[in-house]
Amino acid sequence: DEISAKIVCAHEIGHDRFHRGLKVNTFQDEMCVSLKNSTPEIEANYFAAELLIPDEQFFESLEEESTYNSLASKL
Repeated sequence: DEISAKIVCAHEIGHDRFHRGLKVNTFQDEMCVSLKNSTPEIEANYFAAELLIPDEQFFESLEEESTYNSLASKL
């Protein structure tokens, strides 16, 4: 769907911008699921969130939500 495609693209742009020298191809790596919690994956997720979530929406939601997990789930 369109939302998932935007998230995946933003995540991959994060890898392109920050991890060009890693030479890890997660699409062919059998252990790509275990890489989900690796530093490069977390960094790519942060990049995607920063790119896709409008600042106004983030700050409005920050006032409403009490925990990091609830804020992340909402956004």
